[in-house]
Amino acid sequence: MKLSTCPSCLKSRLSRLFCCIFAALTLLGWPLGVLAEEVNAASVSSPSLIIETPSEAETTIAPGRNFYVLGSIENGSSLPDNAALTVSLTDTEGTTVRKVTTSIKSNTSLYLPSNLNYYSPVTKEDIKNSGMPELISKDPVNGSDFNNASIKCYYNDDAFYAMIAGGNDIDQMNWRDENGLPYPELFEGDYTITATLEAPDSTMLAQAQKTITIGVSENKILARFSPDEHLDFIKAWAGDKGYRVYSDPFPGYWSQSIFCEILPEWRAADAAEYAAGKVHCVLYNLKKSSSSYSVELGALQAQGVIDNPDRMAFYYYNIGEPSLTVDGSTVKAELEALPAGQKVAFTRAEVITGDTDENTYDTADTVTKTDLNTRDGITCGAAGETLAIYGVTAPIQLASEDIIDNGDNSYTLNNKITRLHYAITGDGIDLDVDKPVDTLTRASGPSELEFKHDIPIDESMSGKTLGVHVTAYDSHNNAVYSAALAVPDASQTAEPEAPQPVTPVSPVNPKTSADNATSPVLPFTLLTAFLTGTAAFARKRAC
Repeated sequence: MKLSTCPSCLKSRLSRLFCCIFAALTLLGWPLGVLAEEVNAASVSSPSLIIETPSEAETTIAPGRNFYVLGSIENGSSLPDNAALTVSLTDTEGTTVRKVTTSIKSNTSLYLPSNLNYYSPVTKEDIKNSGMPELISKDPVNGSDFNNASIKCYYNDDAFYAMIAGGNDIDQMNWRDENGLPYPELFEGDYTITATLEAPDSTMLAQAQKTITIGVSENKILARFSPDEHLDFIKAWAGDKGYRVYSDPFPGYWSQSIFCEILPEWRAADAAEYAAGKVHCVLYNLKKSSSSYSVELGALQAQGVIDNPDRMAFYYYNIGEPSLTVDGSTVKAELEALPAGQKVAFTRAEVITGDTDENTYDTADTVTKTDLNTRDGITCGAAGETLAIYGVTAPIQLASEDIIDNGDNSYTLNNKITRLHYAITGDGIDLDVDKPVDTLTRASGPSELEFKHDIPIDESMSGKTLGVHVTAYDSHNNAVYSAALAVPDASQTAEPEAPQPVTPVSPVNPKTSADNATSPVLPFTLLTAFLTGTAAFARKRAC
């Protein structure tokens, strides 16, 4: 029997089937949509903190000094304006020994003290927008709470900054805790930095931690950070040796977005790192006013350790520069250590045709011959040419009266090797020449401990290989070193003669000096020169 189909019944059944399918799809898609929205919302609204300073290579901090905790914030655009940032330091027993906090995003309430230096084109407004943590104050006009270190903390959508007080007042900042009490100095040991962001209702938004050590870096570099070729060489050499290069910014040296500085503050932190451990000093481009010379070397002079081989080692480029072009080819230098007690070394000799200036390294000089190994004697050029002898002098330990504490954690050093007496002999030649050791001038700046001494070549010297004996005198005309540095037919330098005795030193300990108790008033400085550079590298370039 054939069944008949009702058109209206079929339409009704199809309609019900469609409704069922639509409902099923809706039920299936709704949770997926909600999940997608939640995942998307979570990816946008979950900030994260990354502690970048102290960097991984610089997690050992000298006892007693302040240090920065600097970092970045990812996905921070949704942070509420009154979120709370707390940076704390805890010891191995879990005791919080330092804590700084703020609940103001992009805080511009900064007090600019009289010892803050900044340089054109930086303005006061630039500084107030920079987030330099130690300038944070609830009283930006008078700075009545300026020394309250518990509020030295800042954040915006992209970054966070904090300063942790070390516990001594050598930096002349007189940091105090939230109760107005001095901080105890941090003991040597391991600590944990914890940075935490919380919503106004105390919900944790993000947290990051890093372990540091308060202690001594056993081996560290003392060197200028300019020019670039020198810096690159030093970083690679130090990396191979396992020596510390200080690249993280010291508190008081602000270069995150703009540059400004509090000299006594960052100098105290700098000098603290050189108060113990062995210092590997590279005798190249050491400008008298640089931090390498006036702060680090000055503090070491005050400690009286310059001639202590357990504390100091001195190095020089064996050809006088990181690299030289000789006969159209590039020659790369090596760093050579000065033996303990040796105060003078030759790096090379050149024969120059035409005019040349003493104590000036000029790449435009017309060099006809270069001797990169002067130990076996120095060969002269033709009559009428100039024999230029390049070299370095090492610091001598100064008497206390020659170490002037400037009151801002820097020193003026009023003595060094200032004259070399040359006794040039061989093949019928017996010549005595005195030459000043002032400063060597090169394109990258003046160098306090290097020299270029020009000796005219006459007919009697022409083409001869000669020996050179030097006697070094300080600014008081005391002979402080004497040795034959160039000996014909000898592959090695002769044993140096015993140096003349130097007046015993009465060192001034920079950690206890009463001269550092009071900070001089340093007015705001507006220089016309535009400063550039980053972090601690810029510090040594600019100084």
